[in-house]
Amino acid sequence: MTVEQVKKDGFKVDIEHYRNLDGGLVRASILNKEKHKDFSCRGGVTIVELSKGNKTVRAIASCRDQENFNRKLGVRIALGRALKDFSK
Repeated sequence: MTVEQVKKDGFKVDIEHYRNLDGGLVRASILNKEKHKDFSCRGGVTIVELSKGNKTVRAIASCRDQENFNRKLGVRIALGRALKDFSK
């Protein structure tokens, strides 16, 4: 299921991406705004938050430091986990 499909089903969807910088995780939107060039393209974390009615769930997909970070894959994994948790 895609983010667009989930939104059509009435969910509010928030997505955050974090990248490795100087040994720690930094929100990708901050890196983009500040034009950082020295963050690693390996490793990272994607967090998806789903809300509908009074219920909110968060799910995480992480990428090992040895693997290239892929936003689309991170969203797909975290979204699937969030939907699974939401249905519990």
